[in-house]
Amino acid sequence: MFGKTPTNICSYIFIGETGVDESASVILSCKDGEQALLYSAINIDTIKSANILGTKGRICPKFSSADTAHILTNGVEEKIHLSFEINDMEYQVREVLKCMNEGKIQSVIMSWNDSIEIMIIMDSVRSQMRFS
Repeated sequence: MFGKTPTNICSYIFIGETGVDESASVILSCKDGEQALLYSAINIDTIKSANILGTKGRICPKFSSADTAHILTNGVEEKIHLSFEINDMEYQVREVLKCMNEGKIQSVIMSWNDSIEIMIIMDSVRSQMRFS
């Protein structure tokens, strides 16, 4: 989202009785002060939303299967609605099919490097497992 790799990753993961990671909290920070605060859970009912905050406003979409976002810029709110034709995975499927039809082995939208950077972050989160 920031267009750069985080310089600091801090995480806490709760492992349930079955050995499954039931909830996680993660803070990603960059050298210029940007931060991402993330959480996930399968053991509680969360609000499933995201807030993207900046110096000029914010975007507040429903995160899971988002089809609507509220964008607040300089005190003016705008609502954007984009409905799905099938479900929220149709965009990924269409991109894969497009790449295959064009003979591409990776997407310009989500490159191998992007995937590797995400996996590095996920590996760092897992390596910091703190058990409660």
